[in-house]
Amino acid sequence: MRAVAFLFLGLLIISNLTIRSRLPPKPTPFAFNQFWVPFKELPFLPVALGTFFFFWGFLMPTNFIILQAVHDGMSLRLSGYLLAILNALSVISIIFPGWLGDRLGRFNVIVSTTYLTSIIVPALWISGHGNAPLIVFVSLVGFTSGTFVSIVNAAYPSHLHQLVFRKADSG
Repeated sequence: MRAVAFLFLGLLIISNLTIRSRLPPKPTPFAFNQFWVPFKELPFLPVALGTFFFFWGFLMPTNFIILQAVHDGMSLRLSGYLLAILNALSVISIIFPGWLGDRLGRFNVIVSTTYLTSIIVPALWISGHGNAPLIVFVSLVGFTSGTFVSIVNAAYPSHLHQLVFRKADSG
C-alpha cells in the first residue's frame, strides 16, 4: 500500500509541475457567503439532505457486510468477494440507468432507484442471515446504489451556469 502511495505521489508531482492552463486564470475574490446561498434555495435543501442521508445509509452496509457475513457463517474466502460483487454490479448500473435517465428524466431514475435501495436494505440486509440472502442483497444494492452514485451529479444542476457554482440570484 505504501508503494502505491509513493507511486501516486511521484506521478502527481510530475503532472502538477508540467500541466499548464490553456487560458489564463481570472482571479475572483473569495466570498464565503457564496457557499451558503444554495442552502437558502427551498428545492435544493431537501435534495442535499436526502443525498447526505442516502450516502450515510449506503455506506453502512458497504462497511459492515463482510463482518456480518463472517458472523453469519459465510467462509472468509466467499465473504471477500461480496464487495467485488457489489462493485461489479455498480459498474453495470452506471451505464443502463444513465441511458434510462436520458429518456425518463435523471431525477425520476434517482428517485425510483433510491426507493428500491431503501426497501432492499431493511428487507434483505437486516433480516438476511446466510450466504444466499447476503449475496442477493449485495447484488441488488450494488445495482441500485450505483445508479444513484453515477447520476446524482448530473441531476442536480438545472442550468448550465450552475455547473460551476450554484447561485440563487442568477436567473
